[in-house]
Amino acid sequence: MSELTKYLNKRRGFTVVEVSAALIVLGIIFSSVLVIFNDATTSISESRIRMEAFEIARDNMERVLTQTSVGEIADYGISEQNPNIEWELRVEPFSDPSGSGTWVKAISSATYPDSNDQPKTLELTCWLGRVSKEIADQMMKDRMRDYNEMGGDFTDANGLNPYGMPGMGTDENGRRLPDRTIRNLTNQE
Repeated sequence: MSELTKYLNKRRGFTVVEVSAALIVLGIIFSSVLVIFNDATTSISESRIRMEAFEIARDNMERVLTQTSVGEIADYGISEQNPNIEWELRVEPFSDPSGSGTWVKAISSATYPDSNDQPKTLELTCWLGRVSKEIADQMMKDRMRDYNEMGGDFTDANGLNPYGMPGMGTDENGRRLPDRTIRNLTNQE
């Protein structure tokens, strides 16, 4: 018999050191696979909730865009399908920074928790159209009157609002409350 055959016949098993080394290597490989699997699972669940939040925001925006006329809106709630998702829908006037007039925009947002339970918000915005100066002035007066009636004061000594259009009131959670008046904003220049 050859030397190699004699050596192999004499050796019948692995030593404790060899078995321990093999188990350590296998443990490292399996733990790496588990970490990758955990990251993939977390990523998939976060993508799923982000997609649900996007669908809610998109549905709310479509609800506004399919109407023939629209007024100032401030609405919010919690998703029926996923109670972790809060949504908000606003239709509001704003002054164009370039000074070209007053426009109306719709803002649909959804807030959802990420994998670390930190709130993330996605927001869809659509400019709906420009309103005439007369309607814009009336809207400004109505909003200032409503805000002042709610206890706020955004007017200076001359009765003017130096900060632009007043914001809506907020509830105990800091969410915006709807204006009490709804205006038809379809009269455009």
